[in-house]
Amino acid sequence: MNEEDLSKGRRIVELGDEIEQLPGFKLQQEFFGLDLTRYIFERNFADLSNVITFITTDPRGASLIAVKNRKKREAFGFEVIRGIYNYTAAAVSLVEHTMNLYDRLYGENNLFPEYHERVSRDFSKPFLMFIKELRHYCQHIKSPIITFITTDGSNGRLVTRICIPLSDLQKYGVWKADAKRFLATIQERLDVMEVLGDFHNKEVAFQNWFRTRQEEIHADELKELDNKKDELRELMGDSYIPPA
Repeated sequence: MNEEDLSKGRRIVELGDEIEQLPGFKLQQEFFGLDLTRYIFERNFADLSNVITFITTDPRGASLIAVKNRKKREAFGFEVIRGIYNYTAAAVSLVEHTMNLYDRLYGENNLFPEYHERVSRDFSKPFLMFIKELRHYCQHIKSPIITFITTDGSNGRLVTRICIPLSDLQKYGVWKADAKRFLATIQERLDVMEVLGDFHNKEVAFQNWFRTRQEEIHADELKELDNKKDELRELMGDSYIPPA
């Protein structure tokens, strides 16, 4: 190996070490951790949405209301309950992961002052507290009872909704005050997709905004990281693997 190759090898090692010490690299690690939590959140919602969509809109799902298909209906009901359980857990994990990340990066500075205002704007305290309490209810109290509510639609076709009876939720007597305020807005039954779908859309929009703002706030650190990676990529050619 000639001196040029040795020098190139040393520089590659140096760049790897330099990259791992950069503020942008540490930020990227934080971003990746939140991305993983969001992926779990998104996948759990997709699983829940898919099974509810099958039951409520797929022609094959319409047959579940027949008495002879009671066992099948029960099996799909179990899948919905599993989906609620997993989704609420993932939702609260994402909310708390985001809050903790904000506290670590911005809690002692004024780099991101609009964060709390945006949280208050997008999520009413009763709604957010209900989601957190529903997660606790599902994981630590009992699996929710669900009902298949089928009615005549405006086009003459049957319309099915998956609901949790309000009376079942009210049996849990220790809902926190804000969660109770949310439950007071529900009449007779909670439509699972209406409530969880609303939360999901709000959280996705919030997460998109949160990441965009982070990239704006840390543009210089991330640019420095990209420059170092470009230098390393140029030295390594086809054998380049981005640092984790």
